[in-house]
Amino acid sequence: MRTFLPIIPITLALFSSALGQEAPDESYEAEAEALAEGATLFPIPDYTSELFMRDALTGDWGGVRSSRAESGLQFEVDINQIYQGVMDGGSSRDSDYYGSAYYTLKLDTGKSGLWPGGFLEIRGESYWGDNINASTGAVMAPNMNAALKEPAGNGTYLPHFTYTQFFSEKFALFVGKLNGTLADSNSFAHGAGDQGFMNLGFNLNPVGLTTAPYAALGVGFIYIPFEGVTYSFSAIDSDGKIHGAGFDTAFNGNTTFANQVQIATIFCEKPGTQTFGFLYSTKEYNSVDQRIPLPGIDPTINTEDGSWAFIYNFDQYLVTDPNDPEQGWGLFGRFGLSDGDANLFHRFYSFGIGGTGLIPGRDRDRFGLGYYYLELSDNRVGLATGDDEHGVELFYNMAVTPALEVTADLQVIDGAVRSNDTAVIGGLRARLRF
Repeated sequence: MRTFLPIIPITLALFSSALGQEAPDESYEAEAEALAEGATLFPIPDYTSELFMRDALTGDWGGVRSSRAESGLQFEVDINQIYQGVMDGGSSRDSDYYGSAYYTLKLDTGKSGLWPGGFLEIRGESYWGDNINASTGAVMAPNMNAALKEPAGNGTYLPHFTYTQFFSEKFALFVGKLNGTLADSNSFAHGAGDQGFMNLGFNLNPVGLTTAPYAALGVGFIYIPFEGVTYSFSAIDSDGKIHGAGFDTAFNGNTTFANQVQIATIFCEKPGTQTFGFLYSTKEYNSVDQRIPLPGIDPTINTEDGSWAFIYNFDQYLVTDPNDPEQGWGLFGRFGLSDGDANLFHRFYSFGIGGTGLIPGRDRDRFGLGYYYLELSDNRVGLATGDDEHGVELFYNMAVTPALEVTADLQVIDGAVRSNDTAVIGGLRARLRF
């Protein structure tokens, strides 16, 4: 795309400025080597413990898995199975089984003896079965994991292929087909609907869905100007999709520019984060054009040049375990605002509580309780009877073993379609790591 290509030299110029030099010198090499020996994007799971204690069901493969991981190469397989049903209200009483699988290959070039600071991640995804998203009368998908594949449908895809290169502990470049769910991160409410909350509204800020596809070709950088402050910038294809390589649309001139600042905070001696993001797309949109198709909407009426969205989220621990920083619970919240012209989602609010280790002796169990409010745009063409939407979700994720998690989930959604009664949705989810 015409506005995409100039980002590469601009980003390289920023990189040179950040380092204050034209070429790597001995100090850079020493810093890069220290980075390779220290922090990593790909920590090594525990493959060697007994069956009910290890992180992967199939274990260490006779020592091959640990030795390869220590040499920089990891391979992971996750399978998610979800059964959900509309128990009351909605547009129809329905229950369905749905499944997905992720196949992830990770390469740490420093550990592999190639060069320091390089991280390659390739992920394939498979989807099968049916889901109840269209049976609830809600705009926010109660099964986010199923919504990610749209509009491609069931099948197997290669949606993520990303290379990240750290040039120092403060600066990195990344390029490839990027994973849109990694943005807007939150300690208690974030993901792909496969581990914590199942509803889309508690995993990502929906006002960004119009401009930021789930899988899209892009390039960007990460910069850490101060300890506890991380800035990221990316330029991605606004027309990105889960299926196909993406080169057919990458050069059409439709580009999304995404900025995000994340600040680590300490309140009352407890950790937290504050995240601010701004997205702008140069694409010409239909008034209610959405990445996730909505039933009953005519997408041919009215067009808008460009679209923007502002996102904010926070998480704040209230209780922590001094002996284990990963144990504890606290509050989370999100706010989103869009132009409301090209974007059906005009304003969004959510808040709740979540964390791990609520029950003594169940340190790996996760839980969450949240409420969201979605204000639709006045340009709700095709939703003449549409209204704003409210939803509540409660889940408890039990770690049967480190490799097997089983989740019970309950959602109550007063959907955007007025003709439907409030939907009560129950669900069970199992996630198994091989």
